[in-house]
Amino acid sequence: MLVIRQAQLSALADAKRRAFEDRCASFLRTTWPEDHEQLGEDELRGLVRERSARAADFGLTTERDIQRFLNLSALLGHDFEWQPRNEWIVTLLRDSTIPFPGKLEIIYRVLGSG
Repeated sequence: MLVIRQAQLSALADAKRRAFEDRCASFLRTTWPEDHEQLGEDELRGLVRERSARAADFGLTTERDIQRFLNLSALLGHDFEWQPRNEWIVTLLRDSTIPFPGKLEIIYRVLGSG
């Protein structure tokens, strides 16, 4: 019988998380180089972790949706949800009657940057 210990599961989860952070960091550096090239690797990973957690707060869980949220954050500013002019975006993201990824589609359509 195969036995997988908790430490092994944790190591696998850590590797998966690091790979996800690498892909997201690469996405930000490629898509928004002028905004992220000056960040060190640890700082960019921290930004990815923070913004990914915020995306999860809004119910975004797929890698594609999280990357689109990161893109939205880079487009509007990484604190966009606290800016009064973006209140409509936060309201939409919290609206439980609209399924994902429909919310992001609406946001990008209104912003004209789909």
